[in-house]
Formats: sequence, C-alpha cells, structure tokens
Amino acid sequence: MTEIAYHPTHVRALRETFKALRTAEFPWTADTIYLNNASIGPIPERTRRALDEFTAKRTAPHLLPDRELFAGLAAARLGLAQLINADPSEIALATNTGFGLNLAARALPLKAGDVVLLSDKEFPANVYP
Repeated sequence: MTEIAYHPTHVRALRETFKALRTAEFPWTADTIYLNNASIGPIPERTRRALDEFTAKRTAPHLLPDRELFAGLAAARLGLAQLINADPSEIALATNTGFGLNLAARALPLKAGDVVLLSDKEFPANVYP
C-alpha cells in the first residue's frame, strides 16, 4: 500500500524532492511560467537528451537497426502498461495526440443519431475527431 505523507517533515521533504526534480528537468522554470500545453508542451531534459541521441543515430541510419527501434517501442509500451496497470498489448502508440484522438474516435462504433458529449472549452484538435 502507498504511504501518504501527511507529517510536515514528509511534506517538506516531498516538496524539496519535487523542486529539485523540476529544477533538473525544467531549468527554465526558475524565471518562466509556460501555460500553452495544448499545442507544444515542454519536455524534460532527460527526454531532450534521449531525442538528441536518437537524432544523432538517424543521421547515420545504419547505426539505428530496426531491432533497436522495435525494442524502444516495446519498452515504451511496457512502461506505459505498468504505469496504468494494463497489458502492453493494450497500449497503442501514436505520433501525436491529434493523431491518437482521431484514431480512437474513428474506432468508436458510432452511427448516425448517436450523441457525443464534450466540453465547450476543449482545444479544437480535441473536438474535430
């Protein structure tokens, strides 16, 4: 069972841990507040480093064999499945949120006359599908 930290000492320690993580992964947050996560959200430093490594390999495709690509996708599915307590075979990866939403919307068994409810505050890319 997960232990919930209510004691002020635990709460302070958690705050310091999160502050250190934010500083390490999003160093620009010390003087900037970014609120436009609906289009291009910030990525953590560890993600930027991984993308840089991947891009370096793509400049010489012979350094990026298919087995490595598929292993990366399998690892991502496994990690996501563990995060949400699912089976990796239940995880679909998409190139971006808009594509994923379109894919999911088109997979719904909707027919003429069905009603779909959504918020009038949604970002347009979430409404179009």
